Amino acid sequence: MRETNQIILWIGEQDSPLKENRTEDDVTDSAYNYYKKKEPKLLYRPRRLLLDSGAFTSAMRGIQLSRDKVAYIQERLNPDLAIPLDYPFKPGMSLQEMRIAWEKTKENMLYWQYNTSLSGRVMPTLHSWNDNSLRQNLRWIEKHIDSDYIALGVIVDEDFTRFQGFFKDRQPSPSIIRSIYRALSIIKKESDFKVHIMGLGSSPLMLHIAYFMGTDSTDSSGCRRKAAYGKIILPGTGERYVCNIAGKFSRRKLTYFEQELLNTCQCEICKNDPQLLYVDWKARAIHNEYVIKKEVERAKALLNEGRDKYEKILDDMFSKSKYGLQYIWRLVKLLTKYEPIIVR
Repeated sequence: MRETNQIILWIGEQDSPLKENRTEDDVTDSAYNYYKKKEPKLLYRPRRLLLDSGAFTSAMRGIQLSRDKVAYIQERLNPDLAIPLDYPFKPGMSLQEMRIAWEKTKENMLYWQYNTSLSGRVMPTLHSWNDNSLRQNLRWIEKHIDSDYIALGVIVDEDFTRFQGFFKDRQPSPSIIRSIYRALSIIKKESDFKVHIMGLGSSPLMLHIAYFMGTDSTDSSGCRRKAAYGKIILPGTGERYVCNIAGKFSRRKLTYFEQELLNTCQCEICKNDPQLLYVDWKARAIHNEYVIKKEVERAKALLNEGRDKYEKILDDMFSKSKYGLQYIWRLVKLLTKYEPIIVR
């Protein structure tokens, strides 16, 4: 198993921070959050900062970002790691359009490395449309970009050209898990990069799946968003809606088992005034962040105890989850058993 000091969770923050004092946290933020500000400035103090470009968010909203402005924002905020402006694939793109988008992404990676003050702090993003392109694009990054980490971008197959469904954040589906695991396997076998996967650290079960598969780094940027939409994260499982937000979901009473799980939480909200979870999104966000941090500690301890012990604990955790995630967990076990990752 990996050294547990390689396991990193980046806590999501933004221009209106949940906490000003982040000196004990590795934090992730996005240049997109500062794009309309005259003078970008952090309003919190992180231990380390991973700064995304906001490319995926802007692409999904149909907004075109200026390369120079994104680079300027990132330089001003002075992160420890910066993800250059890339061009994620979108549903309906042809293979030729994906190749063109990748060429533009490559140009920006080189620009960040050689024309900004962020040289040596670049985290490149890998996109691919089949195994051959994944390997070729990986080799290009390894040859041209000075980095210890690589971020997984949009990793798809050629059927993506016919994709008609909802495409936003990474959702726990068999196809997504297979593509992530396949990319992890190739990167670990054919390069020395550590792998960052965006968006898999916002629920306990997906966080554990990420680490069990071999991910080195992920983020919890969704914890805050879940809180804003009325969700709390329960220790060792998923999230539950506890209040009605914008008329989309109704508050429901937690089951006995869920309430017992919540009663074990030692966050400042649950210890002092748990009723705030039902009325205050910031209270939910503080609670969610605490739960995820505790799950990271748990993951590190289980990794130290060995894969077999970790697997048994996760068997028990997933047995209490909804069927879809149980299916995902069985798939992960099959992949890791019959196609184990071989580190170069």
